Amino acid sequence: TPTELKLAGYFLKNQARQLSRDELREQVWGAGVSISDRVIDNQVSRLRSKMKESKYNIRSIRGVGYCFEKK
Repeated sequence: TPTELKLAGYFLKNQARQLSRDELREQVWGAGVSISDRVIDNQVSRLRSKMKESKYNIRSIRGVGYCFEKK
């Protein structure tokens, strides 16, 4: 989907950085957009399932957000 593509692109540009849900919300969905953390989690989950065979991994960081890194 277009949102997954934006999300993947943002993760690629920010490899090995801890990204908060607030940062992802602002950078992927746009400033001022009101979506819940659950929407972000669902999009990340869908992206993870599509990347199973990839050399990259999206790691959850409890209380922070996510980190995109090589396996």
